[in-house]
Amino acid sequence: MVQEKKPHAGTFNSNPLSIDAAIITSKNILLEKEIRKAEDMSKEIAKGYSDTIKDYKIPMNVNYWAISGSLYFGINSVNNWRDFLKTNVSLWYEYLYAMMNRGVILAAPGPDEKWTVSTVHKIEEVNKNMEAFKEISESLKNVKSEVEIGDAE
Repeated sequence: MVQEKKPHAGTFNSNPLSIDAAIITSKNILLEKEIRKAEDMSKEIAKGYSDTIKDYKIPMNVNYWAISGSLYFGINSVNNWRDFLKTNVSLWYEYLYAMMNRGVILAAPGPDEKWTVSTVHKIEEVNKNMEAFKEISESLKNVKSEVEIGDAE
């Protein structure tokens, strides 16, 4: 009887180095107290953005959950994909380049996810992010172009 063998391909399958790294990470790095600290910093970022948006009356919305968050430009809320498509891309580009010029690199260079806090981030980095955002807030308030993302048809 011949048994058919079906391979399971994968770059890191059964790789001892990857397995060791996963064990070390789960035992020594991703500790609950460190994850909670990262979540607290993410909450501070969301609060800082929300407060600044209110102070400067910038047409933006902040959503976050746990260690990640997003800013939506030119709209008051995002409840679904169609809402997201109304994001003002011009305002997003202004934000992206202004933040990078101040040394703040975003989690993803796209108009959705803006931050992800890891266990190695420090409160000083949160403060730098908030200071940079306050510096650019007046210019964000005055962006006139309203380019939407648009839906592919």
